[in-house]
Amino acid sequence: HWSRIRRSYRSIIHAAERAYGPSVLSYCDSAIGELAIQQARSLHIQAAGRETRSAETWRLMGEWLTSGVGVIALAYDQKEPVGFAYVLRWKNYAYWASGATLWPNLQHALQWNAIKFLRSDGQTRYYELGHAAAVGASEKEQGISFMKSGFGGVKMGRSVIEVGA
Repeated sequence: HWSRIRRSYRSIIHAAERAYGPSVLSYCDSAIGELAIQQARSLHIQAAGRETRSAETWRLMGEWLTSGVGVIALAYDQKEPVGFAYVLRWKNYAYWASGATLWPNLQHALQWNAIKFLRSDGQTRYYELGHAAAVGASEKEQGISFMKSGFGGVKMGRSVIEVGA
């Protein structure tokens, strides 16, 4: 799949991997899952400037993580979390559900590490990053849509990547 990634992303991904060493968790115990979700929630609040999801949503994300339905890629600067990507799996599909970063271009490396994990898990065939921005979308929405399309596989207005066989 590396060959389908936008060329300009490759150096961004390599640099972020060297700097932050993203790691991916799934099927973890409840203590590790709870800590990962607490870190993700804190990052999300910092990046958005406010709480945008209910505590119940974060609790469910933690449950899904420990059961293996959820997958989280985390990046750290020293020991401080600086970014995450949260993915949900169902049957042979995976869906990008949430993410936030404190540093530009870090989400690219988080997504790449999630893709590598999904490819190796033996059950995921497709990974959907989400819908493309609609006409008249905000600059932020257009930027997110551009980032998603850089991983290849845009079909019917959605960024869908085939990751497994």
